[in-house]
Amino acid sequence: MSLKASAWAWEQSIPGTQKLVLLALADYAGRDNASAWPSVTTLAERCSIAERTVGRSLTALQESGLIEIEARPNKTNVYKLAGLGCQSDGTIPSESRYRTDNVTPRQNDTPRHSDGTVPSQCPAGTVTVTPEPVLNRKEPVNNICDDQVEALYDAYPRKAGKPNALKAIKAALKREAAKKEHGLSYKALLEKTKLWATACQQKIAADPESAKYIKHPATWFNQQCYHEDTAEWGIEPKRRSQQDRETEAYLKRIERETAADLAAIQDL
Repeated sequence: MSLKASAWAWEQSIPGTQKLVLLALADYAGRDNASAWPSVTTLAERCSIAERTVGRSLTALQESGLIEIEARPNKTNVYKLAGLGCQSDGTIPSESRYRTDNVTPRQNDTPRHSDGTVPSQCPAGTVTVTPEPVLNRKEPVNNICDDQVEALYDAYPRKAGKPNALKAIKAALKREAAKKEHGLSYKALLEKTKLWATACQQKIAADPESAKYIKHPATWFNQQCYHEDTAEWGIEPKRRSQQDRETEAYLKRIERETAADLAAIQDL
Protein backbone atom coordinates (compact mmCIF):
# COMPACT_ATOMS: atom_id res chain seq x y z
CA MET A 1 0.00 0.00 0.00
CA SER A 2 1.24 3.50 -0.86
CA LEU A 3 0.45 6.11 1.77
CA LYS A 4 1.31 8.87 -0.67
CA ALA A 5 -1.12 7.46 -3.22
CA SER A 6 -3.88 7.23 -0.60
CA ALA A 7 -3.25 10.81 0.56
CA TRP A 8 -3.36 12.00 -3.05
CA ALA A 9 -6.64 10.15 -3.70
CA TRP A 10 -8.29 11.77 -0.65
CA GLU A 11 -7.44 15.24 -2.01
CA GLN A 12 -9.34 14.77 -5.30
CA SER A 13 -12.66 16.63 -5.64
CA ILE A 14 -14.72 13.97 -7.41
CA PRO A 15 -18.08 12.24 -6.77
CA GLY A 16 -18.23 9.82 -3.87
CA THR A 17 -18.36 6.57 -5.87
CA GLN A 18 -15.43 7.59 -8.08
CA LYS A 19 -13.39 8.56 -5.02
CA LEU A 20 -14.17 5.20 -3.41
CA VAL A 21 -12.83 3.35 -6.47
CA LEU A 22 -9.81 5.68 -6.67
CA LEU A 23 -9.02 5.03 -2.99
CA ALA A 24 -9.22 1.29 -3.62
CA LEU A 25 -6.75 1.60 -6.52
CA ALA A 26 -4.45 3.71 -4.34
CA ASP A 27 -4.66 1.05 -1.66
CA TYR A 28 -3.39 -1.55 -4.15
CA ALA A 29 -0.64 0.69 -5.56
CA GLY A 30 2.91 -0.22 -4.52
CA ARG A 31 5.33 1.96 -2.58
CA ASP A 32 7.71 2.45 -5.54
CA ASN A 33 5.23 2.88 -8.38
CA ALA A 34 1.79 4.28 -9.07
CA SER A 35 0.28 1.20 -10.72
CA ALA A 36 -2.26 -1.37 -9.56
CA TRP A 37 -3.97 -4.27 -11.30
CA PRO A 38 -6.92 -5.50 -9.20
CA SER A 39 -9.81 -7.08 -11.08
CA VAL A 40 -13.17 -5.33 -11.45
CA THR A 41 -14.70 -8.02 -9.26
CA THR A 42 -12.14 -7.34 -6.52
CA LEU A 43 -12.81 -3.59 -6.68
CA ALA A 44 -16.56 -4.18 -6.53
CA GLU A 45 -16.22 -6.36 -3.43
CA ARG A 46 -13.78 -3.92 -1.81
CA CYS A 47 -16.07 -0.93 -2.41
CA SER A 48 -19.35 -2.80 -1.79
CA ILE A 49 -20.77 -1.67 -5.13
CA ALA A 50 -21.81 -3.37 -8.37
CA GLU A 51 -19.26 -4.28 -11.06
CA ARG A 52 -21.09 -2.07 -13.58
CA THR A 53 -20.72 0.85 -11.18
CA VAL A 54 -17.00 0.13 -10.89
CA GLY A 55 -16.72 0.11 -14.69
CA ARG A 56 -18.48 3.47 -15.01
CA SER A 57 -16.29 4.97 -12.27
CA LEU A 58 -13.09 3.73 -13.93
CA THR A 59 -14.17 5.25 -17.24
CA ALA A 60 -14.96 8.57 -15.54
CA LEU A 61 -11.60 8.56 -13.74
CA GLN A 62 -9.82 7.90 -17.03
CA GLU A 63 -11.71 10.69 -18.81
CA SER A 64 -10.83 13.12 -16.00
CA GLY A 65 -7.14 12.26 -16.37
CA LEU A 66 -6.72 10.81 -12.88
CA ILE A 67 -5.87 7.29 -14.08
CA GLU A 68 -4.52 5.60 -17.20
CA ILE A 69 -5.82 2.15 -18.13
CA GLU A 70 -3.54 -0.36 -19.84
CA ALA A 71 -5.36 -3.40 -21.20
CA ARG A 72 -3.56 -6.76 -21.03
CA PRO A 73 -4.74 -9.84 -22.96
CA ASN A 74 -6.03 -12.61 -20.67
CA LYS A 75 -5.00 -10.57 -17.62
CA THR A 76 -6.44 -7.83 -15.47
CA ASN A 77 -5.98 -4.25 -16.61
CA VAL A 78 -3.17 -2.13 -15.19
CA TYR A 79 -4.36 1.14 -13.65
CA LYS A 80 -1.76 3.90 -13.35
CA LEU A 81 -2.50 6.83 -11.04
CA ALA A 82 -1.64 9.41 -13.68
CA GLY A 83 -2.14 12.49 -11.52
CA LEU A 84 0.18 11.34 -8.75
CA GLY A 85 3.28 12.91 -10.27
CA CYS A 86 5.41 9.93 -11.31
CA GLN A 87 9.11 10.33 -11.85
CA SER A 88 10.78 9.65 -15.21
CA ASP A 89 11.55 6.04 -14.25
CA GLY A 90 7.89 5.34 -13.43
CA THR A 91 8.32 5.50 -9.68
CA ILE A 92 6.61 7.90 -7.29
CA PRO A 93 8.51 10.36 -5.07
CA SER A 94 9.87 9.17 -1.76
CA GLU A 95 7.35 8.52 0.98
CA SER A 96 9.77 9.15 3.83
CA ARG A 97 7.63 12.00 5.14
CA TYR A 98 4.78 9.53 5.66
CA ARG A 99 6.81 7.11 7.77
CA THR A 100 8.39 7.06 11.18
CA ASP A 101 12.09 6.30 10.80
CA ASN A 102 13.04 6.15 14.48
CA VAL A 103 14.96 2.85 14.49
CA THR A 104 16.95 1.91 17.57
CA PRO A 105 20.13 -0.03 16.62
CA ARG A 106 20.81 -3.34 18.27
CA GLN A 107 23.23 -3.26 21.14
CA ASN A 108 25.74 -5.60 19.48
CA ASP A 109 25.93 -3.34 16.39
CA THR A 110 27.16 -0.31 18.38
CA PRO A 111 30.88 -0.13 19.31
CA ARG A 112 31.48 0.55 23.01
CA HIS A 113 34.36 1.22 25.39
CA SER A 114 35.29 -1.28 28.07
CA ASP A 115 33.22 0.71 30.56
CA GLY A 116 30.13 0.41 28.39
CA THR A 117 30.13 3.98 27.01
CA VAL A 118 29.76 4.71 23.30
CA PRO A 119 32.78 6.43 21.68
CA SER A 120 32.24 9.72 19.87
CA GLN A 121 32.00 9.48 16.09
CA CYS A 122 32.96 13.12 15.46
CA PRO A 123 36.40 14.76 15.64
CA ALA A 124 37.08 17.05 18.57
CA GLY A 125 35.88 20.62 18.15
CA THR A 126 32.97 19.78 15.84
CA VAL A 127 29.32 20.31 16.64
CA THR A 128 26.93 17.41 16.21
CA VAL A 129 23.47 18.32 14.94
CA THR A 130 20.83 15.65 15.51
CA PRO A 131 18.15 15.79 12.79
CA GLU A 132 14.59 16.05 13.95
CA PRO A 133 12.83 12.68 13.48
CA VAL A 134 10.10 12.46 10.87
CA LEU A 135 6.87 11.66 12.68
CA ASN A 136 3.80 10.00 11.28
CA ARG A 137 1.34 12.80 10.56
CA LYS A 138 -1.76 10.65 11.02
CA GLU A 139 -3.11 10.60 14.55
CA PRO A 140 -5.06 7.62 15.87
CA VAL A 141 -8.82 7.88 15.51
CA ASN A 142 -10.79 7.68 18.72
CA ASN A 143 -12.94 4.65 19.30
CA ILE A 144 -16.41 4.93 17.82
CA CYS A 145 -19.31 4.67 20.26
CA ASP A 146 -21.70 1.80 19.50
CA ASP A 147 -24.64 4.01 20.49
CA GLN A 148 -23.76 6.43 17.70
CA VAL A 149 -23.62 3.59 15.18
CA GLU A 150 -27.02 2.29 16.30
CA ALA A 151 -28.52 5.79 16.20
CA LEU A 152 -27.39 6.27 12.60
CA TYR A 153 -28.81 2.88 11.63
CA ASP A 154 -32.13 3.73 13.32
CA ALA A 155 -32.28 7.06 11.46
CA TYR A 156 -31.75 5.45 8.06
CA PRO A 157 -35.03 4.97 6.17
CA ARG A 158 -34.45 1.34 5.14
CA LYS A 159 -33.65 -1.48 7.55
CA ALA A 160 -31.73 -4.21 5.73
CA GLY A 161 -28.47 -6.13 6.20
CA LYS A 162 -27.86 -4.78 9.68
CA PRO A 163 -24.43 -6.46 10.31
CA ASN A 164 -22.97 -5.01 7.10
CA ALA A 165 -24.76 -1.73 7.73
CA LEU A 166 -23.22 -1.33 11.19
CA LYS A 167 -19.76 -2.04 9.76
CA ALA A 168 -20.27 0.53 7.01
CA ILE A 169 -21.52 3.15 9.49
CA LYS A 170 -18.57 2.58 11.81
CA ALA A 171 -16.18 2.87 8.86
CA ALA A 172 -17.86 6.12 7.79
CA LEU A 173 -17.50 7.61 11.28
CA LYS A 174 -13.82 6.65 11.40
CA ARG A 175 -13.25 7.99 7.89
CA GLU A 176 -14.81 11.34 8.73
CA ALA A 177 -13.00 11.55 12.08
CA ALA A 178 -9.66 10.97 10.33
CA LYS A 179 -10.30 14.08 8.22
CA LYS A 180 -10.37 16.15 11.43
CA GLU A 181 -11.83 19.61 10.73
CA HIS A 182 -12.57 18.70 7.11
CA GLY A 183 -14.79 15.74 8.00
CA LEU A 184 -18.39 15.50 9.13
CA SER A 185 -19.03 15.25 12.85
CA TYR A 186 -21.34 12.59 14.26
CA LYS A 187 -24.11 15.17 14.70
CA ALA A 188 -23.70 16.43 11.13
CA LEU A 189 -23.74 12.88 9.77
CA LEU A 190 -26.86 12.09 11.78
CA GLU A 191 -28.58 15.22 10.49
CA LYS A 192 -27.74 14.34 6.87
CA THR A 193 -29.08 10.82 7.44
CA LYS A 194 -32.34 12.21 8.83
CA LEU A 195 -32.67 14.57 5.87
CA TRP A 196 -32.20 11.63 3.51
CA ALA A 197 -34.89 9.76 5.45
CA THR A 198 -37.25 12.73 5.01
CA ALA A 199 -36.55 12.79 1.27
CA CYS A 200 -37.28 9.06 1.02
CA GLN A 201 -40.52 9.41 2.98
CA GLN A 202 -41.71 12.13 0.62
CA LYS A 203 -40.86 9.98 -2.41
CA ILE A 204 -42.70 6.99 -0.93
CA ALA A 205 -45.75 9.16 -0.18
CA ALA A 206 -45.84 10.21 -3.84
CA ASP A 207 -44.99 6.75 -5.21
CA PRO A 208 -45.13 3.74 -2.85
CA GLU A 209 -43.21 1.64 -5.39
CA SER A 210 -40.13 3.84 -4.86
CA ALA A 211 -39.56 2.23 -1.44
CA LYS A 212 -37.89 -0.80 -3.00
CA TYR A 213 -35.38 1.42 -4.82
CA ILE A 214 -33.95 2.98 -1.65
CA LYS A 215 -30.32 1.96 -1.22
CA HIS A 216 -29.38 -0.44 1.52
CA PRO A 217 -27.73 1.38 4.44
CA ALA A 218 -24.38 -0.39 3.88
CA THR A 219 -24.31 0.81 0.26
CA TRP A 220 -25.35 4.36 1.17
CA PHE A 221 -22.63 4.79 3.79
CA ASN A 222 -19.91 2.96 1.83
CA GLN A 223 -20.54 5.15 -1.21
CA GLN A 224 -20.45 8.25 1.03
CA CYS A 225 -23.81 9.42 -0.31
CA TYR A 226 -24.08 11.67 2.74
CA HIS A 227 -21.71 14.07 0.95
CA GLU A 228 -24.32 14.71 -1.75
CA ASP A 229 -25.98 18.11 -1.92
CA THR A 230 -29.32 17.88 -0.11
CA ALA A 231 -30.83 20.05 -2.86
CA GLU A 232 -30.48 17.04 -5.18
CA TRP A 233 -32.68 14.97 -2.87
CA GLY A 234 -35.72 17.12 -3.67
CA ILE A 235 -36.90 17.69 -0.10
CA GLU A 236 -40.08 19.75 -0.10
CA PRO A 237 -40.40 22.48 2.56
CA LYS A 238 -42.77 21.69 5.40
CA ARG A 239 -46.16 23.32 4.90
CA ARG A 240 -47.46 25.45 7.73
CA SER A 241 -50.88 24.62 9.11
CA GLN A 242 -53.73 27.13 9.44
CA GLN A 243 -53.16 27.20 13.19
CA ASP A 244 -49.49 28.11 12.70
CA ARG A 245 -50.43 31.03 10.44
CA GLU A 246 -53.07 32.28 12.88
CA THR A 247 -50.62 32.07 15.78
CA GLU A 248 -48.00 34.01 13.83
CA ALA A 249 -50.55 36.74 12.97
CA TYR A 250 -51.66 36.96 16.62
CA LEU A 251 -48.07 37.37 17.84
CA LYS A 252 -47.40 40.12 15.32
CA ARG A 253 -50.57 41.97 16.41
CA ILE A 254 -49.54 41.75 20.08
CA GLU A 255 -46.09 43.04 19.15
CA ARG A 256 -47.58 46.07 17.36
CA GLU A 257 -49.96 46.85 20.23
CA THR A 258 -47.15 46.59 22.79
CA ALA A 259 -44.96 48.96 20.75
CA ALA A 260 -47.87 51.46 20.54
CA ASP A 261 -48.47 51.31 24.31
CA LEU A 262 -44.77 51.92 25.01
CA ALA A 263 -44.76 54.91 22.68
CA ALA A 264 -47.82 56.36 24.42
CA ILE A 265 -46.21 55.96 27.87
CA GLN A 266 -43.08 57.79 26.69
CA ASP A 267 -45.19 60.73 25.48
CA LEU A 268 -46.74 61.26 28.95
